[in-house]
Amino acid sequence: MEQKRLTLYIALCYVVIEFVRPQSMYESLSHFPIAKICILVFSFFFLIEQRDYFVRNSINLALLAFATWVAISATFAIDTKIAWNACIDFLKWIFIYFLVINTINTRRGLYLFVITLLLCYFKMGQFAVRRWIAQGFYSDPRGTYVGAGFLHNPDDFGAGVNTVFGIAWYMIHADKNTKWKGWFKAKWFHIINTISLIIGILITSSRGAALALGANLLAIWKNSSRKLAALIIVVLLAYIFWLLIPEANKARFYKMGTEADTTAQTRLTLWSCALKMVSANPITGIGIGNFPLACKVYECPRVLAQHNIFIQALSELGYPGLFILIIIFFLAFYNNHKVRKTLREAETKDDFLYNLSLGLDVGLIGFAVVGCFITVLFYPFFWVHLMICVTLRDVTEKEYRQSKK
Repeated sequence: MEQKRLTLYIALCYVVIEFVRPQSMYESLSHFPIAKICILVFSFFFLIEQRDYFVRNSINLALLAFATWVAISATFAIDTKIAWNACIDFLKWIFIYFLVINTINTRRGLYLFVITLLLCYFKMGQFAVRRWIAQGFYSDPRGTYVGAGFLHNPDDFGAGVNTVFGIAWYMIHADKNTKWKGWFKAKWFHIINTISLIIGILITSSRGAALALGANLLAIWKNSSRKLAALIIVVLLAYIFWLLIPEANKARFYKMGTEADTTAQTRLTLWSCALKMVSANPITGIGIGNFPLACKVYECPRVLAQHNIFIQALSELGYPGLFILIIIFFLAFYNNHKVRKTLREAETKDDFLYNLSLGLDVGLIGFAVVGCFITVLFYPFFWVHLMICVTLRDVTEKEYRQSKK
């Protein structure tokens, strides 16, 4: 039992290390590979602890297929050294995925994992709020740098926030009767966190992140049983958000999609180049991480990324890679649907499991929308989201379907 608890806490520590990046904040930690050390310790205790079973899910097979195709693509890449370095970095997340889903696979473990992830975003969200206030309630059109590591760039931060926003929103309902330490109402933390995340998106000055937030709010409205009240809240939030956008940023929205929108025109050029690459390499693509090099080979503007996760998958992994990615998205939605179906069949009202499934759906929508404007496919946002999806399904099945039998 002690080993099981220790493994869970190591998993939570790893989430903090990757999302908060204390090694980037404190000079004394900068020389230590604490993330790698944490993975090694995690793996060691995972191997020696006793477990009754391993979590089985169709997403596991899809992820293995995707990882296999990334490796195959790397083998036939333009520059195999670059591709294999990027491939190994990605395979680390697949390895961690299997460690995590077989560690947090209890209600308590899942809850602690979700809360830890939300606390990491709250840490950055409250910093964004303080920066916004210090700047005179002004968000720079170039964006404000808030996080570290994967979340350092304002656009990347916006992508991460949109992926977790749905979870933060629905945890207000899931935790409505929960008190931490016997006195603090958990829902107040979730309300404050949700507000800070919205301001975090505002301060990124990212149009893609703003559009994804709009998609998140529409999905929340669609899921609501009180459509009129939900519509009023969504419209009110959208209106307040628009009022808080500086005029310089609003001008960027007004010219969106026009020839005066240089950012959009650049993206269209990049997407055209990426399609040119896949037409020449339809099966295995150009190889993960090879887009900057391929731009030179195919005489395209020399940039670092495609600014679209689906075109990224298509150009770097070919049509099979994109197909598997779409299958993974479908399976994630299906998992969340099955959770709600199981709860309905059990005729139970489990606020945590039910609302978390809705939050995960909203997060998938937010990630897909923001992913149309930014290259974050191999960042941890999506893969951590899948860890929660799979664990949620497993916990629900154990508690309700098996007990029914």
